[in-house]
Amino acid sequence: MWQYIFFPAIFMKEDVGYSVRVPSLPGCFSQGDNLRHATEMAGEAIGLMLEGVAPKDYPEPVMPSMDELNEGDVIVAVPFDKTAYDRKYNSGSVRRNVSLPKWLDTLASENNLSLSTVLQKGLRSTLNV
Repeated sequence: MWQYIFFPAIFMKEDVGYSVRVPSLPGCFSQGDNLRHATEMAGEAIGLMLEGVAPKDYPEPVMPSMDELNEGDVIVAVPFDKTAYDRKYNSGSVRRNVSLPKWLDTLASENNLSLSTVLQKGLRSTLNV
């Protein structure tokens, strides 16, 4: 079961909204109209930066140093949930080949069961997602 990982981010007040920088992920920047929107957008930016990276290879979140802050900046712990991110952006179907006993296939067909649906429900239940 996936858990949140929190990345400390520097939120900088702008004339309108906030700009955001995530020091643990070089090149990770975002912005938002208000603090809540900026936090959501920072989570999306984190997801983009970690796209294709295995969770075991994620960089360790580090707290920004005081030297990185300007007057008025605030540090916010931005949550990232890989499962939620993947559900939103990587929900396309993939084709998988499965093997099962002939008698079970026959029984499923006789009961008009969709093996794809049964497999998805079983995986969700097993993985608690």
